[in-house]
Amino acid sequence: MLAAPDRGEYEPFVLYPEQEDFVLRYYEINPHTGKRRFRRGVISRPRGWG
Repeated sequence: MLAAPDRGEYEPFVLYPEQEDFVLRYYEINPHTGKRRFRRGVISRPRGWG
């Protein structure tokens, strides 16, 4: 639940499918080492996207 400046109530934060894919891939675990595959990540899109 996140606060929004233009709303009085908290609302669930819902990701777009591309954002979901990015987050799931970012936290992916390497099956051989048991460690996370990525240490850094950036998703860059035009202003107003998502």
